[in-house]
Amino acid sequence: MNDLCNDIIFIIKSYDLYSKHALELENIKYKFDNVCVELNKYFKEYEIEYNTIKGKPHIPFIPLFAIRNPKYSKYMTQGIYVALLIKRNEGIYISLNQGTENKAERCILNDKNTYRRKVNDKIASYGIEYKNNLIDEINLTNNICGNLKRPRSYEQGNIKAVFYDIDKLEKYPEKFLRDIIWFIELYRKVLDG
Repeated sequence: MNDLCNDIIFIIKSYDLYSKHALELENIKYKFDNVCVELNKYFKEYEIEYNTIKGKPHIPFIPLFAIRNPKYSKYMTQGIYVALLIKRNEGIYISLNQGTENKAERCILNDKNTYRRKVNDKIASYGIEYKNNLIDEINLTNNICGNLKRPRSYEQGNIKAVFYDIDKLEKYPEKFLRDIIWFIELYRKVLDG
């Protein structure tokens, strides 16, 4: 668990170096691979992938890991999945997120509200240990500049999330893993029922 958090902290702290081309992808990619290996130990039945795409100039680097069941989500751009979204220099969101590509804003909002109602119903019926830490809105754009289309799409796609800053990741690696497990369980319950 500490390896998982240490690798994520390294990625968070390397955000600016990578996005400003001071650190090449090859020098950080192994950390992304390490996180996938660690996550695969716990979520063997799911597909785990990551995105390190910087895109065109002035498009912010939004590293993320997606944990998804291919039965419900073929790609990160469609369906719903559990996303680990890096917030520049601050921390990481665990987010139940929906793909927003090629969807009208109205459809994204309608789907989000439908999923959010299902999530709230599941939370009410099963109870939740971390209820007070759940948030409805995430913010990936307040400390970055450039084209914000990609980070805004993750903000729009967020259904429920919890945020870990670097300090919290260092102090509570077991709780971080428990929260990922809880989000995976919530993901399964929402899609299966």
